[in-house]
Amino acid sequence: MIFRLQSNSLNLRPVIYAMCAQRIIYFLLPLWLTVTAPSLCALEPGFPFFEVVRSPIGNGILTANDVAAGRDGLLAVATSEGLLTYDGEHWQLINPTEQLAVWSVQFTPNGLILAGMTNDFGYVRIDPYLGAQFESIRSRIVMNSEAPGRCIRILVSDQYVAFCFSSGVVFCPPGDFE
Repeated sequence: MIFRLQSNSLNLRPVIYAMCAQRIIYFLLPLWLTVTAPSLCALEPGFPFFEVVRSPIGNGILTANDVAAGRDGLLAVATSEGLLTYDGEHWQLINPTEQLAVWSVQFTPNGLILAGMTNDFGYVRIDPYLGAQFESIRSRIVMNSEAPGRCIRILVSDQYVAFCFSSGVVFCPPGDFE
């Protein structure tokens, strides 16, 4: 038995439209993913939202040497002009004693900002009347070398704070910063 299809009994338009739509979807899917995937990932917990935040200090052309974030959301940036803090709305420049360039920055667990320069290191003291000021602790610590060099990194643990310089490491007890 042979069945014969008549042209008016079978409408192929929906099938053709579906095949064209499928090809268009396959064509547009990579474009859709590149546009929407970053915004979808930014909404997920644990994925940061990236943006360029320029400081009005120094016309936004400061050289950032190191960056650290505190638990309260405060951002500290070691720059060529000093130590910048950013609370999400306002920038503040904290100038060290004699030197401008801050090479390394770190937060202690209680939120204190530590900063390391060339041949000097210390912490940022927050005074309600004077604002934030840098306090050097180099004079309080007996050191074998007079010039430790540039502070490359600051490591913080429960037992000590280590300022890693180009010519050695300076270990400080956490009580020196209170």
